[in-house]
Amino acid sequence: MKIFVIITFCLISLLIFADNNPDKSTTLNTITGVVLDSQSNETLAGVKLKIDSTIYYSDVNGNFFINVNSNEVKIEASLISYDYKNIILTVDKTINLKLDPNKP
Repeated sequence: MKIFVIITFCLISLLIFADNNPDKSTTLNTITGVVLDSQSNETLAGVKLKIDSTIYYSDVNGNFFINVNSNEVKIEASLISYDYKNIILTVDKTINLKLDPNKP
């Protein structure tokens, strides 16, 4: 009888605490783009792209590919001698991210 009660309690606990929220997505969404100088339209390599506490960098051609769990993310973009840029991006779109050079 004790075993039956313990098993029943465990099954009820499992049902109560199970995560059955259909709105939660475990699929990864992709943000892709290229980082450009806003004045010359040249690609910028090594741009730091920060999402929450994770840091990514653009490649040698200025391209970036980031997988995220949400549909929209806030990105902080920075590069030495360029102004910081904070933007909100929507996933599954390719964007041109333009950074402004620092003014002397």
